[in-house]
Amino acid sequence: MEKDMDLMIDGMGIVFFSPETNKAIPEGMDFFSAEYQRPEDVAAHIRKGDVVGFCTGTGGDFTLKFRDGYPSEVLLSEYPIAIRLGIDLQDGKMCAVDLFSLMNWSSKCPENQTITVEPGIYHLTLCTRKPDSGIWGDYQTIYVYMNKLDAMPQLMWDGVPYLGEMEGHYFEVIPETVKLNEQGDMLTGICGELDGKPVVFTYDIVHQDILIPESLEPVYPDIEDAVVRYLKDTGRM
Repeated sequence: MEKDMDLMIDGMGIVFFSPETNKAIPEGMDFFSAEYQRPEDVAAHIRKGDVVGFCTGTGGDFTLKFRDGYPSEVLLSEYPIAIRLGIDLQDGKMCAVDLFSLMNWSSKCPENQTITVEPGIYHLTLCTRKPDSGIWGDYQTIYVYMNKLDAMPQLMWDGVPYLGEMEGHYFEVIPETVKLNEQGDMLTGICGELDGKPVVFTYDIVHQDILIPESLEPVYPDIEDAVVRYLKDTGRM
């Protein structure tokens, strides 16, 4: 699948949802005030995968590039700001809307804001970077990779997912780089780049310990966060 979608938003975020999955929500309901104002309520919907929103930090013009599977290491190096979400698409339709549209719920999504895929549950990987203008929301590109799963991933969000620059370093494990050794007790993989070099980790399954080169010790907490997210998302922890 390769589909690009232009989306202009006034709010500080974008929301994905399936009309069929959310058919119990009354038309015209102020869903934002009732269900989407508190961070813990947003997180509950994120983990459930029904109304899946994320913060962009600004309104503006965005280009959403929908693709199958997971992003490559090359893509992640070019669009290094990334988060993972999950969504239940019972009718195979995914709508993309402005966060503020939840104030007046409508399951009738415009055709140019709808993606059609095989019905099921999908792991979403969102990747972006600051536009060339240096202004967030200025025709900003967001890649949305969709990988079909048998069940909802165990997402650990306890607040609103934020797709933007944060203090410190943000890493994300690249699934296709993860390998299990012959003994079955060690996982190795890459969770992005730092100063142009791959960030390599090893996970000791028996001792539940994350091992990294000494040169990466200053960013160990950020690497640990990425590896733990991956392990929980894949049911290994």
